[in-house]
Amino acid sequence: MHPSEAEKQYGGHPNSAALTEAAINERQKQMPSEHVKKVQINGVPVFEKKDKKEYTILAPQMIPTHFALFQKAFELHGYRFKILKTLAPGMVEEGLRYVNNDACYPAVITIGQLVSALKSGKYDLQRTAVLLTQTGGGCRATNYIALLKKALINAGYSYIPVISMNYSKDLEKQPGFKITLPLVKKLIVSACLGDLLLRLRFAVRPYEGNKGIADAFYQKWLARCSILLERFSMKRYKSTISQMIRDFAQIAV
Repeated sequence: MHPSEAEKQYGGHPNSAALTEAAINERQKQMPSEHVKKVQINGVPVFEKKDKKEYTILAPQMIPTHFALFQKAFELHGYRFKILKTLAPGMVEEGLRYVNNDACYPAVITIGQLVSALKSGKYDLQRTAVLLTQTGGGCRATNYIALLKKALINAGYSYIPVISMNYSKDLEKQPGFKITLPLVKKLIVSACLGDLLLRLRFAVRPYEGNKGIADAFYQKWLARCSILLERFSMKRYKSTISQMIRDFAQIAV
């Protein structure tokens, strides 16, 4: 095997940090002009205001019920939002390639999901961004964003914009992504509906007389909750909660 230009330059040590840096630099030089335009002077890819309508935002799966409703809330506010529903063992291995195994396991899983999605070929990488939440507190979850950025650089996706979902003045911002009060209201409603729906499902399912009925009711009400977000009012919200509780209470146990 002939040595690459980077190996020749750095003394033929393919595992050296210098070679890794050289490989990243070579990859960045080969990026299409569309990608180069997305990079600021400080090297941070920007999610611009115009990108809101054009870009697909990928977010990892954490709580399926809640995140299905969160996706709907973001879509209603003009974002092309995609929750990654699939989690396979290979995605964990993908995460371990780019995240040290002494990091929180959720960091390994979520970053593995996002990198795997970018490698899948399903998305136009010139119009794709990735999103993670950022707490801003003492928890290590505040640093997931930095781990994700490092993973994207090492995987060859340094041009992909990274969006931090936070509501803090001091944390990272992207000009094309804004948490507005109407969006916050829909996210809170989604969380409340998700909590209630899961509590009802898990309270009834172990004792149901007709196996599978609780899951069927769950799917029905998840769809109705999504419709509620489209035509939300407090009157409809209270009515949906009451009907949901009555429906699950009628399941024979």
